[in-house]
Order: sequence, then structure tokens, then C-alpha cells
Amino acid sequence: MPSKDSPRIFISYSPVDSWKEAESLARTLTAAGLDVWFDRWTLVPGEEWTSSTLDALASAKAVLLLIGQKGVSGSQSKELRLAVTSQAKNETLRIIPVLLPGSNAESIPSRIRDLVPIDLRATPPNEREISRLISTLDIPEHAGPIAQERLIAQNLRLAADLNGAAEHYERALRIAKTAYGDEHPLVADLLRSIAEISFEQGDLAKATSLLNEALAIELQGDTDKSATFAATLNQTAVVLYAQGRLDEAMSRFQEALAIAIRRDDQRSVATHTSNIGSILRDFNTSCVH
Repeated sequence: MPSKDSPRIFISYSPVDSWKEAESLARTLTAAGLDVWFDRWTLVPGEEWTSSTLDALASAKAVLLLIGQKGVSGSQSKELRLAVTSQAKNETLRIIPVLLPGSNAESIPSRIRDLVPIDLRATPPNEREISRLISTLDIPEHAGPIAQERLIAQNLRLAADLNGAAEHYERALRIAKTAYGDEHPLVADLLRSIAEISFEQGDLAKATSLLNEALAIELQGDTDKSATFAATLNQTAVVLYAQGRLDEAMSRFQEALAIAIRRDDQRSVATHTSNIGSILRDFNTSCVH
């Protein structure tokens, strides 16, 4: 469910060819509990259009740029310029291109073409893309950029959109590396999250590489009784086990078990012991054959 402090969403659309789609999307987002500003619902006769739009843009936390068959209109170009200017002062403002029926990716303005669009070109709109948009928007406005990306990724993962989740985890990783350097614990944590996605997608080689990178960062700290380091060892062992690399998996499980024993973590001791037992059974099975 959307959070109570969901941000105000400004919908920028062309009145020539996309106002119906814009209103339909506004209703969908409102029904999901999001705070939407849509000019046809808000402006009253005699009210100055420019002033009201500027006020709405100034208070927006997310701007949806709807791109119809005829591309971006002149008024939308002005709204986008204002949004980009605001974003330079407020890094939590999100600008999201939305492709409508008849449009194409080339119609996205060059200044935001590197942003991942929401694709609503199908009729009726793709439900997964709608869920993805809602997940992207349902982020508390007080969250920082890394927290925003992680929350979006978590929501998309729950919605079974693994590709979308990976994109946002990787974006959070880039921000974290820029802000804190390549060897910060937060970087290791994000590497583990991306590795989980890669594992679920069946890319075991990528998952292994990411986890080894996370382990290298964590080894610089005090790992003797680190629950986090033990969890990464266990996660790495599971991936190695899935690849049939039993000797390496055994080594990682044993390292994790040793840490759990030193921490007197009985639940983890039982888990790691069970995992080691599974490998031993596989060893015995392969010897019999």
C-alpha cells in the first residue's frame, strides 16, 4: 500500500493528443492512494493557468512527462525545463518519462533520455508497468537518493520485476560509490542485493563475482564475529553450491559456521551445519556413482 507521506505527483501532458490518457493515469494513481496534481481537476474558471502550474511544479516531488503520438508539446517543454531546474536544487525530485500509445523512445527529450521510461504504449496499459510506476512513486519524500533507489528496487522485486529492481539497485550502487568510495560497507550491502537478483535470474557467474567483490570489502573490517560477513559467506556458498562447485561451497559454509560458533548464534550454527550436511550428502552420492 502507498505510504501516507507519498509525494505530490505532477502530470505533464499534451492537451492535443494525450489528455484522455493523462486523466486515466491520474485516476489510476489516485486510486492507488497517491497524491496527484492534474490541471483539469484543479484549475477553476478565471484562474491564471501559468501561475497555478508553476505553484504545482514547485511543490511536486515527482513529474511524469507523458509522451503521446505527436511527441512533447511546447507547454510540456517549458514544464520539463522548470522541472530540470528544480531538480538541480532538489535531488529528490524525480522526473519520469511515460510512453503512451503511438509514441517511441526517440520522442523522449534528449536531456532525460538516459532515464528509464515507463512503457504504457499497449492497449490496455501493461499492468506490470503500472505497478512499476506506482512502486517508483510510492517513496517517502524525506528519503535520500540512495534510500529512494533501494525502496523502489525492493517494491519492484516484490512485484516480480527483477530487471527493474536490478536497475534501481545498480543506480543506488553508483550513487553510493560516488558519495562514499568503492570500499564502503554500504557498497558491499548493495552488491549483495544485486547478487540476489542475479541469482534469481539464473546468472550465477555474475552473482558469484558480485559476492566476491562484497567479501573483499568486508574483509577490511573486523570479520571475526561479523554477522554480516558470515551472511555474505553463506550467500556465496549457496551460489557456488548451485553451480556444483562443492569444494568451494564447503569452504565458505565452514567459514560461516566458525563465525556463528564464535558469536554463539545457535540458529545460524544449525543453518550452516545443515548446509554442510547437504554438501556431504552430494559428495557421498557422487562417490557411489
